[in-house]
Amino acid sequence: MTVETGLEAEKNIVHSQGVEKGLVSVIIPVYNTELYLTQCMESILGQTYQNIEIIAVDNASTDGSLRILREYAQKDDRVRIVAKKINASAGRSRNIGLDAASGEFIWFVDSDDFAEKNFLEVTVAKLQEYKDINIVQTCYWTFDDFGTDRDTLPYHETKMYTGRELCIFMSDFVGLCGPNVMLWNKLYRREIFDNRRFYEGKAYEDMFMTYMLLYEQKKVLWLNDRLMHWRINVSSGASRYNYRVYYSDEIKAYVKRLEYFKKNNDDELYRMTLKRIYYISAQHIYLTEQYVDNVTAAKKQVVWLKAVINWAYDELMKYEWPSYTLRRMKSIRHNPVKFGNASVVKKLDFTK
Repeated sequence: MTVETGLEAEKNIVHSQGVEKGLVSVIIPVYNTELYLTQCMESILGQTYQNIEIIAVDNASTDGSLRILREYAQKDDRVRIVAKKINASAGRSRNIGLDAASGEFIWFVDSDDFAEKNFLEVTVAKLQEYKDINIVQTCYWTFDDFGTDRDTLPYHETKMYTGRELCIFMSDFVGLCGPNVMLWNKLYRREIFDNRRFYEGKAYEDMFMTYMLLYEQKKVLWLNDRLMHWRINVSSGASRYNYRVYYSDEIKAYVKRLEYFKKNNDDELYRMTLKRIYYISAQHIYLTEQYVDNVTAAKKQVVWLKAVINWAYDELMKYEWPSYTLRRMKSIRHNPVKFGNASVVKKLDFTK
């Protein structure tokens, strides 16, 4: 089934009037991913758990993505399409999908990734088994455009955590930030989105959201199963070689996270997030100088990032730190580009 297309789709899309038990609403923001979209759609429609609706929100694609979606909608009435005529943020697309969703569970999928065929069979069963949890998250493989899968996560156990514990993993440099920040490796009960929507007009919309979703949970089940495949490619929004000025939204997302933990009087997470802002801002200075071609925009961004570093440094100096951490913080303030190069290009681990 194809939902009314164009701008009116956003105004007139039918909002869910109830929750269908056992139904999974799969929300897919789509923008110019025709090379990967078929693999993504096949992995969803081929799930061993079949009680799904797919809400694909095409974000004014200029390639063949919308054509591919329409072909799937003609073949399978579980596929619904919202086709936007004006490009907006992925956060807007996710919100449109949430407004249209009627399932008991929500699964966000990026249109250049794909899932193992039992992703939903496993995660739905866990949410049905554990009535007191709202989120199940899994591990994943990373893969490139050549199809090479890599297991990059230093995590190999199934365990129940508090949401706060996962926020600590998210904020620390222990290789476990990614699986906690990501939206698409999780299955959610829909009620946690009843009074919450994504930031619109921002990149990194997941980073503006997931820490709040997790922090409020008394228990979150983390499975060690690698049930998702995350594509890392040069043209991806996640690629450092496609770096753009608005990727500074990552820093803005961290600042929102910092404000959230301060409001909740969580000093440990406040400090961890503050340190991460400081380190990541240095990386962004390096990336801006290296990859942003617009000289005026790059200079303006670097000035802003250096101001963030100076502010964060003053805040960090209110706390006690190990001597080696303190030396690193001081060196970053004086030469952020050198640190950015070491952490991004040379991939040195600055955990402490």
